[in-house]
Formats: sequence, structure tokens, C-alpha cells
Amino acid sequence: MGIKPFLRSCFGLSPRSARRVTVKVAIRPETSGTLAMFRWELACSHCVDSYSRMGTETLLERAERVLRDEVAPKAEAMDGDPDALAEGLAVLAREGLLALKRPKEFGGPELSDPDIRRFQEIVARVSGALAFLQTQHQGVSGMLAGSPNRALAEEYLPHMHDGTCLVGVGFSQLRRPGPPIVRGERTEGGYLINGNVPWVTGFGFYQEFVVGAALPDGQAVFGLVPLREEATVHPTPPMRLAAMSAAGTVAVQLDDFFLPDERVIAVREAGWISNSDAINIAQQGTFALGCAQAGLDVL
Repeated sequence: MGIKPFLRSCFGLSPRSARRVTVKVAIRPETSGTLAMFRWELACSHCVDSYSRMGTETLLERAERVLRDEVAPKAEAMDGDPDALAEGLAVLAREGLLALKRPKEFGGPELSDPDIRRFQEIVARVSGALAFLQTQHQGVSGMLAGSPNRALAEEYLPHMHDGTCLVGVGFSQLRRPGPPIVRGERTEGGYLINGNVPWVTGFGFYQEFVVGAALPDGQAVFGLVPLREEATVHPTPPMRLAAMSAAGTVAVQLDDFFLPDERVIAVREAGWISNSDAINIAQQGTFALGCAQAGLDVL
């Protein structure tokens, strides 16, 4: 285990747990080149324990531990308090758990589908609101990993695990029968997007979201849109939902929003989302399993 993951673990501790961490770096020339010598002094045994655990603890075990110890005590507040929910999201960011599908070439763990489902179950067991919020971003990292736009993937994927880049989704309207309510038209250098995106979660948390817009030929274009008020982007105030209102779900009106080719993740064939749902719908059961386990924990 390298020094950086170890130090990240130390700095992630609460002030009471890690009162002082000193890192001294000395560079001295040697005949074989330059040798960087690191010496660190740990003022609490908890840091030593963390370093020891990191050598044997799997990613899922670490996720389960930090969620249980740091997020679970605040879970009830997270349902209605955006600030409390932001603290939970920050824990996942600190631990580098926000882009588990990220390929290894971009520094990610590239977890298998079974391990991804296990992680979602672990999060849902602790907080339904946090599970709902973070899964939007996890899905985007998977979309970017499979995107033909490699320049965009290279720009975003190295920064999606730690909260530097946070992105939601807004394409559930593609499931709606009848005339499309979000439309895209090809123009020079990109697409013009018009319509009302009825459901985007993460306002106040995420900087951008992935819009899905129907094209005249039945295909759909997916690309990045700022999740803030702009001349052609108009989010509503967050909706008051029956549950998980803290997650900041809004509708977004797009009026001639220009989506440049550089921000396009993919163009999918007609019926793509229905075919995708046929596979993914069963996989969402992991959230229910996590909630069921939480109920058993109470009992």
C-alpha cells in the first residue's frame, strides 16, 4: 500500500481521532539518482490501525465499515436535510467510492457487476437517500467508461471517484410513450436541445447532468448539461417528495441549449432505453435488499 492512500486515510479521520499527522519530506542526491525519503509521525494509534487494515481490507469491507461507523448515525437526518446528505456523500468521496465502474486505465477499481450490486446493497442498508443520490453518479461513470468519446472520458473519469466531478442523470423521459418531451436536432458542431427534463436528482450536489434527447430518426443523444441556471438552462426549485427530498430532485427546462459534439457521451439507437431496462430492472432489487437488511438490523 503506497503512502498516498495511507495519508488519505489519515486525513479523512475526525479531529478527535487524528490530532496530529506530520509528514516530512527530504530529497537527497544519490549515485543512482534522487531518493525521496518520507518520514511520518503519527500522533494517534488509530492511524496506525488504519494503515494496517488497508493492507488486508477489501474495498467492499472498507465501504461497509465507513458507512456503518460514519453515515449510519446520521441516516435519519439525511432523508430531509441536504446538508446532512452532503456529509454522507463527502464520506464516499473521501474514500474514493463514487466511480466504482471506472476502468483501471483511469485509476478505478473497475468492479464487476456482482460487486457493484453488493455495494449498492450496502449503501441502501445504511441510507436510502444516499443510495438514491450516489447511484445517479455511479451510472454516469459507467456511461463514460463505454463512451466512444474518449477525450471526454479522459477528461472526467480520473476525477469522478473523489467528488471533484459530480454528475447526475436526466433521461427517464425517454421511457415516456407518445411524442418526445425533450428533443434534439442536429446543427453545426453539435445539437440543439429543447424541452422539459422532468426528473433530475442532485441539484445542489452535482455540477452537471446527462440529458437524453430524442432525435428525429428515433435515436437518442446523451450529453452533459450544467445543472444550474443559465441562459438556456432553467432548473425548478427542488421538489417536495414523499421521501428523500434532501436529494434535490428538480425539473430542468432547456431552451435551444447547444450541446457541442465534445460534450456528447453517445448517440443510441431507437429503443435503446427499453432494451437496457429489460436487463437493468432486475438489478435494482439490490436497493430493496439493502432496505430489508436495515429493517432486520432494527429488529
